[in-house]
Amino acid sequence: MLREYWRAWRQKSAAIPDRLKEALGWVGIGHGRTAMYEKLLREYSQGLQSDQHFFAYYEATEILDIFNSWKSRATDFPGIQGKISRVFKKGTVLSEDESASANSNQPRNDAFVYVLAGKLLHVAEAHVVSVDGINNAKIMHGQTQQGSPSDIFLLFRDNPIRIECKRPMNEATLQENADTAYHQLNDNLAGQPWGVIAIDASRIVRKPGEYLQVPSLEAGTKFLSNELEKLLVPIAKKLNHEKVLGVIGFSRIPLIGTVKSRILKLDGTPFVLENLSSAAIAYLCIKNAKSPQGDLMHELQRSFSRTTHDVPQDSIPIT
Repeated sequence: MLREYWRAWRQKSAAIPDRLKEALGWVGIGHGRTAMYEKLLREYSQGLQSDQHFFAYYEATEILDIFNSWKSRATDFPGIQGKISRVFKKGTVLSEDESASANSNQPRNDAFVYVLAGKLLHVAEAHVVSVDGINNAKIMHGQTQQGSPSDIFLLFRDNPIRIECKRPMNEATLQENADTAYHQLNDNLAGQPWGVIAIDASRIVRKPGEYLQVPSLEAGTKFLSNELEKLLVPIAKKLNHEKVLGVIGFSRIPLIGTVKSRILKLDGTPFVLENLSSAAIAYLCIKNAKSPQGDLMHELQRSFSRTTHDVPQDSIPIT
């Protein structure tokens, strides 16, 4: 297992709702939760205060992740933009208001697939073959998967890999979700590719209405990596099928922290920003020790660290 790399940047507050408006135009909708985030962020900059206003940026980062990843690649997957449109439109404004029994968590469950697939679209030596049952039109038909469609199917360093994504609503359902993903993989790995379980643990790591208070953004990322390790290493240790490479852990939480700009003042010291409202995001790849190709998980994590598609051009690096 490798520790998560980290990087951080800051944008002008006005750029974020403008970016959301651009994302809405991309999918051709003008209402729903993404439109609400745009409205809330503009109101927040004018001084309006509520839980929805405070957490709007954190919630919007999921939308912006998908938009930044897919805006130039969606045409390769005919029909995927329509599915992404539903994610942008449907669902509760705040994630803590989701209900599995009412199925209001489905849009964010689907969003996790598009977030991870979008990340993989920009990984060197990775070729995403299909996402959510939709094939990449630029991939030869002979490279498509056999059996039931997985959430994500890719070739990484010429190794075919099926990924099943889960987003448990609480820790009590974590193992159940992992077991479901394992069985989905197990049913389709005979004579076929390798498998990976991907788990978004955001709802477990973060309690409703909470945010992480940290002295630095690096501390926020380390906190998330540690939490993912505690939750998912036991899951990886239970994997018995050697063709299951391991587990990809993911989490996103809101945070308040102190940051330093890499741009220096005239006296040579960095600009310091206190109580910056932001979001921490972490990926952690954990290999299955029983898999002969388990080290591919480490290579995948290293590849994650080299992607730059998600860094806005008008942003300022911070630490």
